[in-house]
Amino acid sequence: MRHNISASTFIRDTYRGAFCLFESMASLLPFVDDMTIIDVGSTDGTLETLRDIASSNPRIKIRTSRFSRIDASAFADIANECVSSWSHEVGMFWQADEIWHQDLLRIMDAKLASGSDDMIFWRYQLKNNFQRMKWPPHPVHRVGRKDNFKFVDDGMNSNRVWDAKICSTYDCGWFTKWGSDFADDYTRLPTNEMILDVSAIGGFIENIVGKRKLHAPMWHEKPNVEGVPVDKWYQSEKNNPEWRQTTTSFNIPEIMRWHVSRPTYDLRQELLDALKNDNTEELIGYEN
Repeated sequence: MRHNISASTFIRDTYRGAFCLFESMASLLPFVDDMTIIDVGSTDGTLETLRDIASSNPRIKIRTSRFSRIDASAFADIANECVSSWSHEVGMFWQADEIWHQDLLRIMDAKLASGSDDMIFWRYQLKNNFQRMKWPPHPVHRVGRKDNFKFVDDGMNSNRVWDAKICSTYDCGWFTKWGSDFADDYTRLPTNEMILDVSAIGGFIENIVGKRKLHAPMWHEKPNVEGVPVDKWYQSEKNNPEWRQTTTSFNIPEIMRWHVSRPTYDLRQELLDALKNDNTEELIGYEN
């Protein structure tokens, strides 16, 4: 299962922003040789938790850095710093709030075993306690060679996103038809072969105000949600029954089902212990 590749991401305030970093770490850890997390100024206990994990798990390395400027272009700079941290020539960069479905992990595992070293993935976003589609699938470049892996613009993608091979049983053209094929029923999309991007309003309603206020300065935006000031949005949205649904119709990653309907992001003890003990396979629902 483990491959001779590195993995890295960056984070600031995973608790405050409900970025689900620890779930993403758990999902990818069984498949990589080493993992580096760069903390860019957390003030909510994130760095302390990461250091606690790394003190028990030597495959996880923790570094600190700072954003080069208060602008979304700084995300590309720090993403490239993540790539430069790899100890292997092939590696994986991921955004901290991206969670791989266990079925997608099986596909990626097989492709890595066959020698694939340049892959893009389909990513989608949900909102309102994982009840609704926010963004339909779009490609993101996440596996590549260190010497040919440069992130640009807002750091969400590299400059070679369309050159790499899709990690899916479907080709790129198939998704141009998703609206007609599924009659706009997003729950029928094969999200089991995609990355779930937790997104700004994906879940954890009590974290959304803080998350938007954390992100808005980087985009030179007001901290609004769907055009409404974030505090006003919260007052009107907190009574929406969707936030209390305990299940979702979407096929989300197994490790995220525990969070559905929870208003605040929490790091559960069993996940913390699994990261420390380097034994996350059961939690992510992955079977060899």
